[in-house]
Amino acid sequence: MTNPDITQSSTPADAVLAAKIVETPDRWHVPALRTGETVNVTITGAQVGIVQDHTVQLRVTDSRGEPFWGWLPTDVPNVHILRTIPAEGVPVPGEVWADVEGREYWAKIYDSGGSGPWLLAATGDAISRWDTVHLGPAGPIHRVRLAKGRERK
Repeated sequence: MTNPDITQSSTPADAVLAAKIVETPDRWHVPALRTGETVNVTITGAQVGIVQDHTVQLRVTDSRGEPFWGWLPTDVPNVHILRTIPAEGVPVPGEVWADVEGREYWAKIYDSGGSGPWLLAATGDAISRWDTVHLGPAGPIHRVRLAKGRERK
């Protein structure tokens, strides 16, 4: 199936083309791409759906707010996936979170610099930014308990 948003070019393959993605009120346009070109694709804010063997299903929302689901292989060297936010959202002070090894952390605010909650290890021997733990070798983190008296929406 041909994508109507991708136009074919009659320019020779060895010509250097500067393709720029342009947002218009009703859609995105990718001008002058040719079948067979090699491109780099960046998807930000994709939500993981299903993880199976060596593939992952990703959900992306288009400019109209409609979801698009696609599959991506994870066992090829040129596909790089970077965690950003835990499945349960960003930790909230008072919540208890755990890493993949089962080590528990309390979410707390330690500075007023707007960097978000930090995670204090339940043993009291370590403190780290939540995203450092989530993106590091002990990640991903997951919420174990909500803060007392708080309900997540």
